[in-house]
Amino acid sequence: MKKKIRPIEEKAVKVEGQAQSPGSIFLFGEHAVVYGKPAIVASVGLWTKCRMSEAEKDIYIRSVGFGKAVLGKGEKKGNKDLFILLDLCQKLLDEYDLRGKGLNLEIGSEIPPESGLSSSTAVLSSVLGAFSKLFKLDIPKKNYYGELIEFQKIIHGGKASGSEIISSSLGGFNHISFADGKIQAKKINGLSLRAVIGDTGIRTKTSKTVAGHIPGMIKENPKLVEEVFNEIELVSKNGLKAIKNKNITEIGELMNENQKLLNSLGLSHPKIDLAVEKALGAGAYGAKLSGKGQGGIMFALTDEKNQKKVAQAIKSAGLKVIEAQIGIEA
Repeated sequence: MKKKIRPIEEKAVKVEGQAQSPGSIFLFGEHAVVYGKPAIVASVGLWTKCRMSEAEKDIYIRSVGFGKAVLGKGEKKGNKDLFILLDLCQKLLDEYDLRGKGLNLEIGSEIPPESGLSSSTAVLSSVLGAFSKLFKLDIPKKNYYGELIEFQKIIHGGKASGSEIISSSLGGFNHISFADGKIQAKKINGLSLRAVIGDTGIRTKTSKTVAGHIPGMIKENPKLVEEVFNEIELVSKNGLKAIKNKNITEIGELMNENQKLLNSLGLSHPKIDLAVEKALGAGAYGAKLSGKGQGGIMFALTDEKNQKKVAQAIKSAGLKVIEAQIGIEA
């Protein structure tokens, strides 16, 4: 049963802005995309929801799972994990000439935090969406990247492609590439896939692998990392063709190839490897980790007929399972 989010301030104005944003899964190209390689990212049917109202002063946040935080008189108090949302809210108030106003935020999520499902980006997107609705700003979804990328970089330890912002704000399948250092996103229409997500329960900050492990590998063995990223680039390009052709078998095979490449960079985990093996043995088209790696989640691509069998196989590897659609609209 989902937890209800209780009001956090009795005096809050009743007018509210509400928004929800989905989590994201990388079919192909995570980590390599941070270094300018193409990737394909898809929204997943797990949601973060934000409800926002005006307060007399200060910015208040109550989050299911993360507790409370407040920004008042230039001072932040409460759970430090929520401070970045206080900063986002203050930045938005300043940017849209709403200085002096206070805010109440209530945040709840179906997305496991620090799991590789882009939970933090979904929170950022839902907060921006609620803010836009509360003040009737109609901020275009295409502008979410520019509004949020600097905050995602902070969360990721200084490096981020912003792919998940595209996915969480627009939904569906998105092909991410770069031209002259600028992100290019093209939506791939007409496809929705079934997946079983397996959660290892192992939690690590994204910055550990994005800003720590991979830069360390590049320093020690730049040629190896370059070769692997070039191979991942080819997988992403072939993956785009497979998705456009709706060739689920080929999508799965390319996922398996991508998983092997990520494993060669030390980004997998024994629990993920076992779950991938079990899922493929149960008939999944493909299976791989998603996001930062070294724990978090893996997912397996399946069809409706085989979804329960694959879910049971992943569960037998000791992972918590979630059956979900990927490529849903935001």
